[in-house]
Amino acid sequence: MKRTNIATHRGSPPVRRTAAQWIAPFLIVGVLMLAVSCSQSVGSSSSDGSVTIAIGELDAASVYGDQNLQPTSYIFSGTGPNGATFSLISDDTSTTVQSLTAGEWRISVEGVNDQDEVVLAGETVIEVQAFSDTEIELVLEPVTGVGT
Repeated sequence: MKRTNIATHRGSPPVRRTAAQWIAPFLIVGVLMLAVSCSQSVGSSSSDGSVTIAIGELDAASVYGDQNLQPTSYIFSGTGPNGATFSLISDDTSTTVQSLTAGEWRISVEGVNDQDEVVLAGETVIEVQAFSDTEIELVLEPVTGVGT
């Protein structure tokens, strides 16, 4: 025998609903939720990570006297998997780069003085992990040929 549920509405005759009619809205919502979650994991951001780069302490001006080795800005750059790259200029001694493909990255930082000369530089190789922020501290060294 087929099982039915009876729902009544004010002023209306009883409405009979089958189990399938009660379950259908829940199935539709479930399928929509699954579709949305799958579309988010298929996009390019599914394997992305980020890196926070901080420049370690080095007072180049005190090391090399009155020569203009003190940087006024920094060039942060990197090369990663499949030829992926980033490059940005900042006055800050730290920055966070988002949406990096997971894998091995070569990170470079150059300190530039007020005469637009690269006076300090450093680089390292890191492994960016998907869904996480990798933090590094990079100590810059004086560039040969600039007051040295």
